[in-house]
Amino acid sequence: FPSHDTQPLMRIGMNMLIGMNKMNQVLIIQGIGTLVNLCASLLLVSPFGVIGVIWGTVIGHSVSFLPALLIFKQAFHLRWAEIGQGGVMRVYPFAFLSASLVVALTAWIPVTQLYQVVVYGALGISCFGLLFICFALPTDERAKLISLLQSWKTRLSHS
Repeated sequence: FPSHDTQPLMRIGMNMLIGMNKMNQVLIIQGIGTLVNLCASLLLVSPFGVIGVIWGTVIGHSVSFLPALLIFKQAFHLRWAEIGQGGVMRVYPFAFLSASLVVALTAWIPVTQLYQVVVYGALGISCFGLLFICFALPTDERAKLISLLQSWKTRLSHS
């Protein structure tokens, strides 16, 4: 299922659709996802607390994912193989692994405070980012990222 970690990728596609004057399609997809998110969160908050709201958000994003993917495919003239290899298989295994880490952590140390949600979320996002940079980012892009980070480090050390 689509993880919250992949939402920035979806937003990029949505922004590109807006630039292509396909605002109505974006509004419909986002509206349905938001409505499902709100309803699921309201239904799940009572029995599960904060975790229920998080699951509501995951459900809402999951519902809007497939329609968005279909519109991206059509608007950007993509083949399913390109979507699978270039997007899904480069992102979702690491998102699933990161989400599994957070789920295991919540089983070990249950969430009882809001700060724990923030900490667990930061751990999940950091884990995903590290895995993506190390294993999914193409070598040339990774080299450019490392070069950029090194130049920032040099600038900071001289200031």
